[in-house]
Amino acid sequence: MIRSFSLVSAGALVVAAGNAFAGITTVDPGVYSNVSEVGQARIRLDQGNSQTWKAAFWKDLTMLSNSGVQGPTPTVWSNATEYAWTIKFDAGTGNGSIQVAANQNVVTSANFGLAAGKSLAGFYFFVNSTYAGGSDLNGAHAKTEVYNMTAKLDGGTAIAIPSITADFLQSFVQGPNYYFDSSVTDVEFSGKIKFTWNAGANLNNERNKFTLKFLEGNRIPTPGAAALLAFGALAAARRRR
Repeated sequence: MIRSFSLVSAGALVVAAGNAFAGITTVDPGVYSNVSEVGQARIRLDQGNSQTWKAAFWKDLTMLSNSGVQGPTPTVWSNATEYAWTIKFDAGTGNGSIQVAANQNVVTSANFGLAAGKSLAGFYFFVNSTYAGGSDLNGAHAKTEVYNMTAKLDGGTAIAIPSITADFLQSFVQGPNYYFDSSVTDVEFSGKIKFTWNAGANLNNERNKFTLKFLEGNRIPTPGAAALLAFGALAAARRRR
């Protein structure tokens, strides 16, 4: 069955074409319980020497993998330049990958499998673009833009996801939780990212970043499945008598 959903984020309305495997909705469909974060993918701008990664996977407070170039200037990124990116995660194997077609073609991968008994339930994302102040010249700031985003579920049709932007006026912007309305194993996200900054801006640390967080949860049996489970348990009890 082909499904369609309306996705609403920051005032934008997008009609997303679903596929035969699953759909995405911002309204909790009641398919999963105990929903929590399982891991995250990050793409980051940095010109400092304190941290070297420009793309990385994290689980809780542990960095699992990273890729990038260290330097006093942002050698991976060019100012106000659009780069294509792809983030993949296979819940069956626990393998994830990030690829950004930037100046050094940033690539990294990691394994962060789901907890026992959990299923892939959805995702959400946010962007940072923090005004540093102090050392910045003339109120210099940076902007993080992520747009032309799509999601493919189990290799199905691309589903449009609203763009998200943060700048010095709104330095942290988080999108809504997106839920899968049925079982999903493999997800592939793609889009464009652009970092823009003024000369002299302090771009160190985690001031400018795009983060995609994956959600896991316990699958709630459908009424029909629950009835079958109950019937099976009753039949087993009768056989034991």
